[in-house]
Amino acid sequence: MQYISVNSVSLPYRWVAENLLFVYTSRSSMLRGLDFRGTGDKAEQLIIKVADREPVSGEITLYLDEAADGDAERRQQQLRDGFRQLRAAGVLEDISVRTWQESDVASCYEEFVDAVGKEELTPHFRSLAGGNAIDVPCAAVAIRRDGDLAGLYPRSDGDDEQTPVDCLQALCAGDAVDPL
Repeated sequence: MQYISVNSVSLPYRWVAENLLFVYTSRSSMLRGLDFRGTGDKAEQLIIKVADREPVSGEITLYLDEAADGDAERRQQQLRDGFRQLRAAGVLEDISVRTWQESDVASCYEEFVDAVGKEELTPHFRSLAGGNAIDVPCAAVAIRRDGDLAGLYPRSDGDDEQTPVDCLQALCAGDAVDPL
């Protein structure tokens, strides 16, 4: 079992994570997000919250393809778990999880294209059947503020590709998610 020292008291990582304990750094400031000790499937998560920082504002929607399987399904579960833990830690005010199958994909795609253009959505979203169908990614994150799209993952800008995992990692590190 792995331990963390808090004010000279050693506590098991799992207990800290399950009890959402606030962990102070040596400079009496706090970090916020998730930290991972270990690697791969053996990594244990630790939830850390910033004392004086407001939760990420806006409506965050995690879109998932219910037809995903194998590695894609595992990535979806990791995203679902990560966002759930961030919400439990007070990092996010709210997150909704929807499947593409229950969403109006055409409206979402139109909103995304209006915000970032088709080029940034390629190859993650593709028009099929002469534009009558849309191939969607196994997971996407849309961040809306005051009804307007403020962040979108996945998207590509030349050589820079931003994925839903990048969004989750930025939120875990306490970083701002990329505005559009």
